[in-house]
Amino acid sequence: MNINLQPKKILLFFSVGTLLMLSLHLFGYFLFLFTSRPHPIEWFNFDAETNLPTVYSTVLLMVNGVLLSIIACSEKKRGGKTLPWWIMSLLFFALGLDESAMIHERVSEFFQTRFNTTGILFYAWVVPYGIGFLLFVGIMSKFFFGLPKDTRTLLFIAGSIFVVGAIGLEMAASALIEDHGRSSLYYVYATIEEFMELVGTTTFIYVFARHIDRHLPKVSISFNSDEA
Repeated sequence: MNINLQPKKILLFFSVGTLLMLSLHLFGYFLFLFTSRPHPIEWFNFDAETNLPTVYSTVLLMVNGVLLSIIACSEKKRGGKTLPWWIMSLLFFALGLDESAMIHERVSEFFQTRFNTTGILFYAWVVPYGIGFLLFVGIMSKFFFGLPKDTRTLLFIAGSIFVVGAIGLEMAASALIEDHGRSSLYYVYATIEEFMELVGTTTFIYVFARHIDRHLPKVSISFNSDEA
């Protein structure tokens, strides 16, 4: 039994999941506003950790890691470049671990304690992660420009959405929380930020599934039920 990746169906499935996470987050927030019950919002709150959106975000990142591993193995079979795909696979697995274990929160605490970061750097993890991102882009740029045009374009779109949300809006939210605390405007920024991260990660899944479907047509996930 062969199961071939279907990028559009995969995109639809995870898009519904992403919209569901947004809906639950907004439901929890409005429930908090109108009933003053703080507990439900934490189950779905984009701005909290170790809850349903955190688990979902981790799953999205890990799915990307798996898809990139499939690409790397396929490239090896046909004698193509594998190292860049493995690097990206490990990166997504590392981001998934970071999301689930809240490593970036600990990095922020480390830098805040030692350097007293303020303003847009209140969430100080953006400094080392931002530097790491720039180094990654510099090292991988030759590989990216060698990708098929459709994959390269979609990868740029997905990466832009993810980075603007994860780093850009995080810095804007940093300035707000320091000046005004967790105000309503802060929660608007936090909601858009986390939603953009989910949209970016979902788009990455589509990009890699589509790359497998279009450029590695022989790749399939097989379950051979007749094998003993």
